[in-house]
Amino acid sequence: MSSLVATPMQLVALPLAPEPQESLAGFLCRVAHWNVIHRPWDFVGGVVRWPPVVLRSEALQQLPISLGVDRAVFDRAFRQSHTPGFGSRMMIWGRRRISPASLRQSPYHRTHWQVRALRFCPESWQILIDQCPACDEYLTWFTRSVDRCQSCDADLQHAEAPYVPEEYRRELSLVAQLVTEPPPAPASIDFGPLTAPELFELIVIAGRCLRPSREVASPMQAVESLLGGLRLIQGFPTSVRELARAKANRAEHSFFRRLACHANYRQGRLKAALQALGSPRPATLGMQRLREARLAQGFMTIRELAAKLRIERADLRRLIDVGVLGERAARGRHRACDWFSSEDAGQVESFLKGRVSATAWARRMSLTVVDVRNLLSAGLLSEPSEMARVAFSGLQLDAEIAVKLESELAALATPVADLSGWIPVKQALRRWGGGYKPWAALLSAALSRYLPGGLALPEGMDLRIGDAWISQEALECLSGEAGSQGRMSVVPPDAFARYRPATLSWGEVEEVLNCYPADVARVLAMGFIRRTGSNDDANFDAASVEEFAVSYVSQLEISALAEIPSRMVGHKLRGTGLERTETGFWRRTGLSEILAALATHPVVPG
Repeated sequence: MSSLVATPMQLVALPLAPEPQESLAGFLCRVAHWNVIHRPWDFVGGVVRWPPVVLRSEALQQLPISLGVDRAVFDRAFRQSHTPGFGSRMMIWGRRRISPASLRQSPYHRTHWQVRALRFCPESWQILIDQCPACDEYLTWFTRSVDRCQSCDADLQHAEAPYVPEEYRRELSLVAQLVTEPPPAPASIDFGPLTAPELFELIVIAGRCLRPSREVASPMQAVESLLGGLRLIQGFPTSVRELARAKANRAEHSFFRRLACHANYRQGRLKAALQALGSPRPATLGMQRLREARLAQGFMTIRELAAKLRIERADLRRLIDVGVLGERAARGRHRACDWFSSEDAGQVESFLKGRVSATAWARRMSLTVVDVRNLLSAGLLSEPSEMARVAFSGLQLDAEIAVKLESELAALATPVADLSGWIPVKQALRRWGGGYKPWAALLSAALSRYLPGGLALPEGMDLRIGDAWISQEALECLSGEAGSQGRMSVVPPDAFARYRPATLSWGEVEEVLNCYPADVARVLAMGFIRRTGSNDDANFDAASVEEFAVSYVSQLEISALAEIPSRMVGHKLRGTGLERTETGFWRRTGLSEILAALATHPVVPG
């Protein structure tokens, strides 16, 4: 019984010896639990704060006596992790971290569980937990037993936690040796004259520079960050040189900037090691290095790509905005379009070649945009993808379909040296009256080989649909004078469906009314047709032009129907009472009388 009586300075009746790698706070909790002391922090009251982080000389003298532990044993157990210096900075004591699997094997708290960057237990390879699975409260040190929750008294030995993958363990065991075993550092990790704690901190810093803390959202990601730092140190200098040659769209790898920042807050050997680790940092920084690197890799600026594609930079930016190149990582508000690879150039070029402006195609084919709309409504042409329609203003065509139509018509067109006996298509189409010309019906007849003689082109001329010729026999067939297909007529506005034009250009008005520019100016001045705006460049209102075409017939249309020169129409009608109106046109209701008069009435001399 006398052995159980405490000495005057000893505070416990049952002194215990520290376990290997046991933390001081865990040791005090274990001693308090065995001696039924409810407040383990009373052991250090007035000496150090709870939980004890740093042991100064007075604490090293008083605590061994209070706990009944040999001074040498106590000093050997806790000096490395709890004395002022490098080791204590690696620790975190705000929360209690445990490994349930290790507690089931030996119910005491290990010091290395509190190492800030070591998020796993090297004994069980289990991820450490700092939160009670029963009540979700964070574990603190205000407890009498390290394997119990201070809030709900749940047994933490039965808590579940994930384990480090098998393929990581061999490498991570080298890192764990730096904090669980006495010096020196493992020979497999050599980075100059560093102590084991210094080398561990170097690995931690390297991992954080590769993967900043804002990207580490889970303990497993923290383990992967530590592994990345180890591999970088083991692969130095090759591993760091590869970062210096990184091809990402940035002036330099962010690793070097973060590393320099960490080096500013370190001293001595560790500072020198951090500076050596960052020594492969590229000498040329900023945009100049970025430009040199990108040009060496064959990248192009937006100016260079626009010049290669022969488009404006604003047009190229618009293509990027609509998603032609997919999602692009922006660097600031104005740098989403900085650098482009040859693959990007090919992708944009392919997109551009996949569509063609209806205006440009109509001009090349010697047609009007209204004629193109007629071909679209009939299905001979089609529009491109939704993205192309958004990216480009104005009516667009699918380039592949347009090229296919051109090739089919070119194969059918016959080069003719002597065009006597042939009639220009545009002149022939005037015979069908004022309105939208039936180009779709005419080309469909040619493609189906219904058109006698097909289409003819002047010898040596490339295909221009509007400049084609047809034979007299074909004209008679289309007019209903031969064959059984019936008379071709102008296209009603409703037949255009969603392609119906709302406005017409000056040239399109001339085609619809079969007239000269002076005739258009005259009827515009008289108010028979209207512009859509007040300026002279505004287009014409299509409805007013359509209405006028239904009511009036022009000199050119009469000339085509009567098959006489247009200048002869007025002379032959002089004195017949069939005079033109003040508009310069004749009433369409009297067209049959006009044609009859032209057929019988001789020319009256001037």
